[in-house]
Amino acid sequence: MGIFDLTGGLVLFLLGLRLMTEGLRLAAGDRIRAWLERSTRHSLTAVGLGTGLGFVAHSSAASVMAVGFINAGLLTLAAAFPVMMGANLGTTLSMQLISIRLTDYALVAVAVGGLIHLVWRSGVIKSAGQALLGFGLIFLGMKLMGDAVTPYREVVAPILARIDGTTFVGMLGGMALATLVTAAVQSSGAVIGIVFVLIGAGAIGRIEQVVPIVLGAHIGTCITALLASMGAGMEARRGALANLGFNVGTSVLAAVASVSLVTAVEWTSDDLIRQTANFHTLVMLVGVAVHLPLRVPLLALLRRVTPTAKPERPPSYLDQGLLKTPEDALAATLRELARATTILRESLQTVEAMCVEPTRVHRQRVRLNEAAIDEIKISVQNYLRELSRGYLSQRQALMVQALNRSMVELERIGDHLDTLGLLELRQRKDVPDGLDRETRSKQDELLAMVRSMLSELETSFDPDLPGYDEVTWRVLERRKDFMRLAGPIKASVNERVVHHELAPMVGLLFSEFSAGLERIGRHCAVVAGEMRQPFFRLKRSKLGLPAGTKEESHREESPEGD
Repeated sequence: MGIFDLTGGLVLFLLGLRLMTEGLRLAAGDRIRAWLERSTRHSLTAVGLGTGLGFVAHSSAASVMAVGFINAGLLTLAAAFPVMMGANLGTTLSMQLISIRLTDYALVAVAVGGLIHLVWRSGVIKSAGQALLGFGLIFLGMKLMGDAVTPYREVVAPILARIDGTTFVGMLGGMALATLVTAAVQSSGAVIGIVFVLIGAGAIGRIEQVVPIVLGAHIGTCITALLASMGAGMEARRGALANLGFNVGTSVLAAVASVSLVTAVEWTSDDLIRQTANFHTLVMLVGVAVHLPLRVPLLALLRRVTPTAKPERPPSYLDQGLLKTPEDALAATLRELARATTILRESLQTVEAMCVEPTRVHRQRVRLNEAAIDEIKISVQNYLRELSRGYLSQRQALMVQALNRSMVELERIGDHLDTLGLLELRQRKDVPDGLDRETRSKQDELLAMVRSMLSELETSFDPDLPGYDEVTWRVLERRKDFMRLAGPIKASVNERVVHHELAPMVGLLFSEFSAGLERIGRHCAVVAGEMRQPFFRLKRSKLGLPAGTKEESHREESPEGD
């Protein structure tokens, strides 16, 4: 067998699948985020949105996105579960598209899509060109794999004949093999595509051979979300487990009812490739139909078997309904910024733990928190844009700008904490024995002061505070104390390096670490400065009032107005 033809075809197929998925996702743009954020309204709507998301991004990527939204508090587990069901269904629809034999047009799609992607500078058209390029590469890869397998189909066919859904051993063995292969390539679409190739080459000739592979692929694709949830909060991990439970339950159910399902798909087409695509879709339709009505007790059971003593992160405060009452929307944004600061403080605590024992689990937790802050920033900015489309008073308009700038500063703090996590992993590699006691003590002093700044900043975002001056002043004072302390500490460490009491690498890592803490302190001070502006305040009298009402106008003209 032409091993390089086969491997090259597989790589082209995987690359094409990735390019197509990424191109479709970029073409959809922020609509994907909007789909997810609106999925809390109704379970059937959530399934429909998830189906569209799965078609665009494939189930593994869509599930990772949903898990990330859960971890950021932007999506509840109850809302995410139907989305993930729909994403699995949507992937089968994209494979329906690939099951159409368009091999003769593969190079046309590559040429046209590639030219569009290279020539167009940006925008939806460029992304669509990338998707078309990927679509062409998928069929080109399938053709190469098919050409490589066809001469050896007489050898391959007897081996694949052992995968047989009509026997218990054949079903179980085929599902296990497909699960492992799918987990390795992290794409059920790739495995189904390979099945299409083997059918086209004549190595697979019966639908009963396809059944275990399809069912195993459904289970194996869950590995991506499971890996992405490692180090995340318990709700995010439950999201990944819910996705796994749905796919395992669906596959087991389909295995039991395989005879009836096979009979049904045989009526849909005489072509085995089309039967395979239809079976793939039918299984997921049955899975959604069975699991959706049972989602509440299933999630309750999941919570019972995955207890946790840690309190769950509160969900997002950015309620779309509050946009009609601007003052309430501003209060909600303040609470959201406080929630983001809580996540930042958790990351700092994890970095402190890494100073003692820098593990990759800790590093993953910091990285996921940084990703959560990124998601919160986008949601806050979108929320403030929506708020700004309506009528705002002068104070409210200026406060919206200050809140937006504050969120940007918080996101930068997340970036610096992520860098500090990387530094601690580097330290384990470059300084295996760790920092000496004196240097560690000085680093702990700096960390404690930054922790105090973040804690005060978190308190300052409480919309129920009568005023922000006292708390924000404490943030600025902590920043001054940090700068007064940091200078002598860095000087003492450098002096020990000069006298060869410390290795140069230790001095370098300490310098980078303290610089990161200094940047965090600076961003905290910038946020505190924003909050000390005269316009940065809530008016209790405007809470619950729509924008532009007579009552509001009257208050605007009153001595206590804006």
